[in-house]
Amino acid sequence: MQSPPVAAVAPGADQPSGEDQALQFFDSARDAFMHGEYQQALTQVDRAIALLPNDAVLHEFRGLALFALGDYRQGAASVYAALSVGPGWDWTTLSALYPDTDVYTQQLRALEQYANQHPDQSDARFLLAYHYLTCGYTDQAIGQLQEVVQLNPKDQLSAQLLASLTSPQTAGASSAGAPSAVPGFAAADRRIDRTDSARRSGGAG
Repeated sequence: MQSPPVAAVAPGADQPSGEDQALQFFDSARDAFMHGEYQQALTQVDRAIALLPNDAVLHEFRGLALFALGDYRQGAASVYAALSVGPGWDWTTLSALYPDTDVYTQQLRALEQYANQHPDQSDARFLLAYHYLTCGYTDQAIGQLQEVVQLNPKDQLSAQLLASLTSPQTAGASSAGAPSAVPGFAAADRRIDRTDSARRSGGAG
């Protein structure tokens, strides 16, 4: 008796796209980060970046995981890459990744201590400026960026951020303490939330 023909299936028809896989890795990374498993978060976001190497959100999250791990040099490099192509997160977006703001505060204090103990390391000062901007501490961010530019005069991104922060228009707006008032460092438009929406709509299809 002849067996019925097997229906042809297009190669990869049931396989998730690279973007879907990256979003799954990113979900795992954020869940691990929320539970304080920062090395696991880094591993998962690295897998996502391997699939979406130009995604600024993934690089910014990678910088946050490295910041939490105390690897400030690599953390600064990841944040630098993210800010080179788009605005950084605002406080609402960043703080939502933590179970408690006290956890973030402890990590920020550790970075401050490290920067004070290593005043000639421009990467730590750049990372500290980024976090100050995210928190809305514009004056403190200006101070750190001034040190960065002095230590590394060829750093164009830091020079641009510093110029935008010290322009008359920004100076007036920053008195309200809103990071979104800084050109080049606007609110992230809840990009992480949009990533969630894209994942959900993709799964529903």
